[in-house]
Amino acid sequence: MATIYEFGPFRLEADADTLFRGAEPVALGGRAVALLRLLLEKAGRPVAKDALMEAAWPGLAIEESNLTVQVAALRRTFAAVEGGSSWIETLPRRGYRYVGPPAVTLPDGSRQTWLPSASSDKPSIAVLPFANLSGDPAQDYFSDGITEDVIAELSRFRSLFVVARHSSFVYRGSSSDIREIGRQLGVRYVVEGSARRIDKRVRVTVKILDAASGFTLWTERYDREIEDIFAIQDEIVGKIVSALPGRLEDAGREIARGKQTSNITAYDLVLLGNEKWRQLTVRSMDEARGYFRKAVALDPAYARAHANIAWTVVCAAFLESPAAPPLDDGRREIEIALDLDEIDAWSHGVFAQLLFLQNRDQAAETHFKRALALNPNDADVAAAFANILVYWG
Repeated sequence: MATIYEFGPFRLEADADTLFRGAEPVALGGRAVALLRLLLEKAGRPVAKDALMEAAWPGLAIEESNLTVQVAALRRTFAAVEGGSSWIETLPRRGYRYVGPPAVTLPDGSRQTWLPSASSDKPSIAVLPFANLSGDPAQDYFSDGITEDVIAELSRFRSLFVVARHSSFVYRGSSSDIREIGRQLGVRYVVEGSARRIDKRVRVTVKILDAASGFTLWTERYDREIEDIFAIQDEIVGKIVSALPGRLEDAGREIARGKQTSNITAYDLVLLGNEKWRQLTVRSMDEARGYFRKAVALDPAYARAHANIAWTVVCAAFLESPAAPPLDDGRREIEIALDLDEIDAWSHGVFAQLLFLQNRDQAAETHFKRALALNPNDADVAAAFANILVYWG
């Protein structure tokens, strides 16, 4: 039975790892949600640091600074409500305690059904994590990378509402009915797919489903050389957009832009690096930076690799890593990235957070706004901007 907690204006649907404020989902990582769930279960009682770390990082040995970062993310979320920043109490040398509004446990039937109010007039779509059919769990990063690239490309269409990665990836390996997934995510269309990579070939299967009826609208299978993966992604995005009612825009015109790299090994290294930095530990951030630097060595004009090096520098600072590179190192990399691709929303978002760390608030705001203007669907940038606006007051 699913567990749903309601407290103040917030609602935690624990089985879906999703926090809502009113009818809108809150951009919050899975580890922070896991911590919140345990704190709410033990509301009013101390929760030891070891118990919290086991809840968010089961079976992993992590540094205590990672716990501090995730608790800070929760406090920033609650700070949007008067008095919310004090809902999680620090117990020195012991742990934390939830002391906010009483958390009421609701019946499963009260699950939230939300629709994106600002985008209700747009076709809404969610891309679920592509299944890895290679037989090797170590290849998950590759199928995840394809999924993330498709989400990123679809989000460039202003006439679409695209569910963010952190929301759609909740359904990895889910056996839920597609109509229930559509209802929970508040979307009309759902994309499912799979990827199988063997030696120098890749097979990708993808389909679009109507979430209201569960019917398949379009399906296609691509069986090609691995070097064709970029073309496959472009074709998938074009087919998805063209299959939706009204055909929106000329998909070919939107997609017809230079790919950041033609070097499949460099691309693979960036995917491996992405898998590492998402673990949000000091060690994994260092490993991710190593992958990105190798990608740059193979293709010095790979803008995303430069931007991601800068991102690991930003994350190392947030994680308070004792060996964090100087912020100026990250600034050099992000400036190279923007020189190579000035209209990349992700790069502007990374630059904004780096500038924020350097106490250059006005310049940070300029780049945040530029990122959101380039890609209004980018939930990660929007969430980061919102958190920093809360910090600014």
